[in-house]
Amino acid sequence: MRGSVATSAPLVGLALLAGCAGAPAPLSSAPHEPSATGVVATQPSAAATVTAPMATIKAEPAPVPECTTKDPADVCQRACDAGRAASCLRLGRLRVGLVSGWDRYDAVEAAAAFARACDAGLAAACDELGTLHEGDALPRDYPRAAELHRKACDAGDRVGCGNLARLQLASEPGVEVEGDAAVAAAVALAEKACNDNDQAACATAARELWAGLRVKKDATLAFTLAEKGCEAGDRFGCEVAAEIVATREGYGTPKAFYYRQHAAANAQTACENTQRECGALAWYNADRYGFVFTPGAFIGWATRGCGPNHKRPDACSTLGEGYMRGVNVPVDNPRANEFFALACEGGSGAGCWYLGKAYHFGNGVPMDPAKSLAARLRSCQFGFAFACDIAGNQYRDGDGVSKSAELHLALRRRACAWRSGISCHTLGRWLVAQDGVDVPAGEGRREAATHLRRGCENIDDPGSCFALGLLHARGWGVPKDSVLAGRLAQRACQGGEKLACGWLSNPQKVPDWVAKRDADDTKASGPGSRTKP
Repeated sequence: MRGSVATSAPLVGLALLAGCAGAPAPLSSAPHEPSATGVVATQPSAAATVTAPMATIKAEPAPVPECTTKDPADVCQRACDAGRAASCLRLGRLRVGLVSGWDRYDAVEAAAAFARACDAGLAAACDELGTLHEGDALPRDYPRAAELHRKACDAGDRVGCGNLARLQLASEPGVEVEGDAAVAAAVALAEKACNDNDQAACATAARELWAGLRVKKDATLAFTLAEKGCEAGDRFGCEVAAEIVATREGYGTPKAFYYRQHAAANAQTACENTQRECGALAWYNADRYGFVFTPGAFIGWATRGCGPNHKRPDACSTLGEGYMRGVNVPVDNPRANEFFALACEGGSGAGCWYLGKAYHFGNGVPMDPAKSLAARLRSCQFGFAFACDIAGNQYRDGDGVSKSAELHLALRRRACAWRSGISCHTLGRWLVAQDGVDVPAGEGRREAATHLRRGCENIDDPGSCFALGLLHARGWGVPKDSVLAGRLAQRACQGGEKLACGWLSNPQKVPDWVAKRDADDTKASGPGSRTKP
């Protein structure tokens, strides 16, 4: 057994024989008693004239204990390597800055530590690993993330249940649940996690109940849950509570400002303790969200998260944005790109996106389409959905890369799947335009309807809603339904889509992409044509 000293009788006998000058002492019938060292010693008989020395026995090293909440990462690493699951969990949290005392950010090392703890049966480690797989740390893999959150939830981890519900409500097709009953069950799971003191789950449930798009609207319960999460320290709960109050009573009311202040205070606490939320805190200050504006605070808070000793990828990306946009400092693109590169290296999809944008436009670096594409592809890999869309366009146009219709569509489909509303909208329009050209006749319009429906119903993108309504107005890839077309256009108009408002006033006034498709269809169905729309 680990930690015990055991020596076989034959070996002890040989050791004693080697230490004797004469014949071995006769065996005694006296009982064996433990010595002070824990080794059983044989009592010699009175007739023995020569005393044999004890054999030297090397004790095994003491077991490595679990590291404590005050131990640094190197101590936890040794304990994790010795098979201590709780130490692996703490090590993982240290490596991605989830607890105080972290010294460097490394999502790959964190994932390895979480995986060991998860395999050893720690549900919280499975949940933490699932979160890394959601992107902005490891490459985005929603199915794997959901699997790990479910494993944690099934083992009784309330945070795992909250995270599972969040992905079931907003992630990608195949992970998101469909149908009224399934959506209601996911909201109920988030509500239960909230009531079990998972503060982040409160905002998940509150958003759905407040929006009332997929479940019955319940503004009272939505506010109760959002306030509960806010008071427990979750800034997103404060944001939802502030939005509800602002809608009911006005943005400038003291009560709305109270919850915005709480959002900023929660972010500040996280920033000061573990450098988390420093990027969000910087933007809160710049946007005067819950703050009396303080010049220079944006750079100060962002630098706290991306300083000499702590380089959180999200904070480094925010710091780069500050220098790129000139937020309280002169515009400095070369310096901005240094921070974007740091963020991108650490797995920030936003950091990679801005780095790719710099290479595309030559902001602080020479223009380089190939480097722009590489950064955008990495941004896409880590979950920045719009980067997938733009990278897809580069493959379509051969911008810095050989043209590839297959990669063009695959990347743009991924962008829509990952909830980029504008990507669903533009992809849908492109498919309508290319129906019968780059896409088989009829298939383009049917697929367009799928993406536009996702953009409208799942993401609430006004442009997608209006485009879907226009498809229904003409029967393109969907049943012709003028009533539904009008409802979709009304929803888009209320969401701020001015073209939809204009169409409701004058249905003959359609966007250019619709007019061009109408003209192409008329031409295709003219005399002598073999093609029908």
